[in-house]
Amino acid sequence: MRHLTRLPVRSLVYLPLAATIVVCAEANPLLASPFNGDTLRTLAAIPVQIGGRHAPLDTAARSAVEEVVGRQQWRGMSAVELVLAWTITPQQWLDQPVIKVEHEPLKHAVGLDPSRRHFTYRELMACRQLATLLDAADASARSGRPLSALERQANDIGRRIVTMQRFLHGRGIAMVPARDIGGPWALCSDALEHPRGADIRSAWADTKAAFTARDDAGLRHASGRLAALLAADAPADYPTPAVIASELLYNRLHPFGWAWKLMTAAMVIGLIGIYARRNSWDALTGFATLVACGMFVYGFALRWQVAGRAPLSNMYESLVVFAGSVPLFALAFFILMRQRLVLVVASGLSAVGLVLADILPIESSITTLPPVLRNTVWLTVHVLTIMLGYGAAALSMGIGHVQLGFHALAPKRVGQARELMRLNHYVMLVAVIFLTAGIVFGAIWANASWGRYWGWDPKETWSLITLLGYLGLLHARYTGWLRDFGSAVMSIVCFQLVLMTYYGVNYVLGTGLHSYGFGAGGLQWIAAYLGFETLVITAALLRKRALDATVGGRVPRVSTAATTTPC
Repeated sequence: MRHLTRLPVRSLVYLPLAATIVVCAEANPLLASPFNGDTLRTLAAIPVQIGGRHAPLDTAARSAVEEVVGRQQWRGMSAVELVLAWTITPQQWLDQPVIKVEHEPLKHAVGLDPSRRHFTYRELMACRQLATLLDAADASARSGRPLSALERQANDIGRRIVTMQRFLHGRGIAMVPARDIGGPWALCSDALEHPRGADIRSAWADTKAAFTARDDAGLRHASGRLAALLAADAPADYPTPAVIASELLYNRLHPFGWAWKLMTAAMVIGLIGIYARRNSWDALTGFATLVACGMFVYGFALRWQVAGRAPLSNMYESLVVFAGSVPLFALAFFILMRQRLVLVVASGLSAVGLVLADILPIESSITTLPPVLRNTVWLTVHVLTIMLGYGAAALSMGIGHVQLGFHALAPKRVGQARELMRLNHYVMLVAVIFLTAGIVFGAIWANASWGRYWGWDPKETWSLITLLGYLGLLHARYTGWLRDFGSAVMSIVCFQLVLMTYYGVNYVLGTGLHSYGFGAGGLQWIAAYLGFETLVITAALLRKRALDATVGGRVPRVSTAATTTPC
């Protein structure tokens, strides 16, 4: 923990309870915000440098607060107001429980109260056991040894402490643009080389004074002046007002969150229509799915505009596209084949995928691309094509579950089961087309980036295995080796190859040239899903065996040489 330095602080004076209420309301910004929305929006829209790119302060604040606190606000304070409070009035935040620590074994190991979820900066800085664990993690990383679970959790806490510390030390908000394109931005207090540096420092001092005094009118005037000074004489890469407005809208709207809610609503409408057995609900289900898809496409386009590139560069972005593509295929097949179940299945799968993108511990921030991914159209073409193939494979898997449901629970409804198999067959064909095209585009991209079309990288190898799995399934169906039931089972099994390619290579194998996509998290969800699928397939096979052995509810008398019906 040597890299975490202590702040010089005075001892806090504890006042009687009656006086505390007055002090908190007047001097400590921990209750209702005294600033109106327009004032904070002016500050939120000021561009800052974060992670190698330029974004509004609102984005940087949300990212920092979510990392430290675990959510994008604290006790009614917005993220922008909170990071400003950390920066301008740091002494008031040393003893506020804002740093998230949830891992129970870690809290026991370092002597923290296991019943609490948030701790103060001062508490964590004074925790000797945590410092020892951080030093051990640092030593493991330097020696190349894998970190233990406790060391990884301690590193997470260390990053949260460092993030908050950066603001407490006044080093967290770099607003002053560099004179040269691509140069590092400066703090307002360090604006020495800027032609308007003296005015910027003065406006920043007025902003801090108004914020400390909780003077809304003064803060509005000072922040407006500061924003105008920073935008004057800005370099060519300074964000335009249109881009800033788009990013603020994206942050505020959270379109993919709305998309999964609308997908869930479409699924519920479809289920009601199936239960009511009225075809009039089909159009309503289709319309609801179309609206949900519209929100997904709008969010995708908005993120593309904000990032200045196709949002396909990390696990979060690819998972969103993966999940959002499923109902797009379903709408096309609904129009062509008028099968209402495909909309219900697709909306449900898409909602689950978008929810997972929200709750899994994966990086969702818009980031700059690694050099190998820049200035190439093949990133967009290859990744988008592959994700569409995965989306079609997921839809096939979902239809396979419905098929098994008919075989197990409604064996007399042969016509509907056959119609679903016909639909699933076409969906698998679409998946194979996109998977094949994605591999070809990936080979072209690999040659442009690394000088070879194919190198048996783990991601390349498993992509080929996945494609061969689906080709084998289609071949087995054409030749009659698999019938409707067996094809339904194998559509579920083959999707596990997709999961291995998409998730397993990154999170289980963790090697190869696709290391820019690696990360951690969500393994328990995958394990739960695999366990669920094992139970589903086992139950379906047992049910089929029981049905095959029964004629009219009685067990037929057959010789021991008799065989069961082919799958």
